[in-house]
Amino acid sequence: MPAGGLYGMYLEENPPQDDPDWWAQIEGASFRLAPHLSGTRGAAHALIQLGMPYKVIQTPTPDQTHISGLSILWLPSVGALSDADATLLRQFVQNGGTIFATGDILPGSLDELGNPRLQSALDDVFGFDGSTTPARRMHEFGKGVAIFRPDLKGIDLFAGQGGNSGLAERTLGEIEQIIKLHAEETLLTDLPKGVFVDISEVQNNQQHFYVVN
Repeated sequence: MPAGGLYGMYLEENPPQDDPDWWAQIEGASFRLAPHLSGTRGAAHALIQLGMPYKVIQTPTPDQTHISGLSILWLPSVGALSDADATLLRQFVQNGGTIFATGDILPGSLDELGNPRLQSALDDVFGFDGSTTPARRMHEFGKGVAIFRPDLKGIDLFAGQGGNSGLAERTLGEIEQIIKLHAEETLLTDLPKGVFVDISEVQNNQQHFYVVN
């Protein structure tokens, strides 16, 4: 693999001597061969590039504590979901939330141990018809909506390491439009690179304003 990772996309325990950003030296350890990893890192990279506040949720809690108050959940190449997590996500959309799934693996097509299901646990939420290769779609479910974009992949967001800069720019632009359309949080645009602003409303008469440079 070429040296110069730029984004810390390492999959090895020992950093290459000629790569200060710690890229994978062994082709088999490349994040390019791990869709879920590249999807997750690509999502984080996109949100940082766009200056959008976010938090990582490894798995929802039984009482929805971690997803309470959120308006949109991004599932970047998340194929494995437990039945309990699928139920929570279904309730999230029914109550008015938005699920945004990217990557060509169907969300919920595997259980939490990686075993394949006969159909996705979220077939009804996304409006899948049992097909293993459904096309992009936006499906209303309850008060919310589920968006599936198999054409938007985390790996496409990285222009370096042989990536396509035009594809990265187009992918980032589409993601930005989707998130801005469905996110209720206040987002400030046109900020200088490296500056992030997060505004949260604690109460009707109290807001928290965070600026990170």
